[in-house]
Amino acid sequence: SLQNDEASKSMIDAAAANGEMFKFYAGIIFVTLLLLVVTIGFLLLFYWLIYGLLLKQLNQNYRELKKLEI
Repeated sequence: SLQNDEASKSMIDAAAANGEMFKFYAGIIFVTLLLLVVTIGFLLLFYWLIYGLLLKQLNQNYRELKKLEI
């Protein structure tokens, strides 16, 4: 936790002394949101890659089945 780490505790105390607690917590929230967006973006790209590969293979199989029907 942030409260138990000595380095974090000193940063929080310094921010509180300067009256910059809002900036400190806004920075933490911003970094958290940025990491969340990057993670979701990575998962979406991975999903689209797998989905595209599977759909391509399904279309190839469908065309082969159509050829066999005629």
